[in-house]
Amino acid sequence: MKRFYTLALGLMMGATTLFAQKTTDLQFVTITGEGDEAVETGTIKDGAVIDATEETFQGIASGVALKNVSGSDQKIVVKSEVLELDNGAFSFCMGTTCSSWKELGTYYKPTLQKENDDITGGFTVIESKKLKDIEAHWVTNGKGKCVVKFTAYKGVVDEEISDSEWQAYYLVEGPSVTVNFLNGVPSSISNIENKDVDNNYYDLAGRKVAKPTKGIYVKNNKKVVVK
Repeated sequence: MKRFYTLALGLMMGATTLFAQKTTDLQFVTITGEGDEAVETGTIKDGAVIDATEETFQGIASGVALKNVSGSDQKIVVKSEVLELDNGAFSFCMGTTCSSWKELGTYYKPTLQKENDDITGGFTVIESKKLKDIEAHWVTNGKGKCVVKFTAYKGVVDEEISDSEWQAYYLVEGPSVTVNFLNGVPSSISNIENKDVDNNYYDLAGRKVAKPTKGIYVKNNKKVVVK
């Protein structure tokens, strides 16, 4: 049986086994803004396929964050499967590291590295009821699309073989979402349950605006112009 090993300080990990059941402690959500300015705007159904078309200075943003809906902090890893990549590169940040890839493949953040029968890497921690922008972008240089499937996992301590100096973790699979990054293709976003049924407005940095004046805002996950 393979397991995921880490020192007491969480600096090293080893091989892992995935539980058959799925955790409900994690949830993918849509957001406005990015990074620490991200604000939740909707809930994404597990297994949904959505479109991303909003351009930022980093590329076309996924508009997706991972939320910890449980009552305790969670150690997490996110797997990204790059299924289609017409041009450019797929960029993915989690924690303090960022990577970009120009080839189809399966990648993890935080980064996991396999050596013989061991896997090393680290977790990202999401506090209870908080969300974390997965900061995924398609850096495109032409018309087309990039398709990426994201799957979240949480680490669960194996109490039977852990001790005070190192810990073994199981990785328990959580929700998944497939994002179609589109450039020059009409958007057809679906499978999103909007939170903003009270018609809240947000500025482009993701801050809620009580009384919008003239300008561009986000409402119900769409850009609107107030004149």
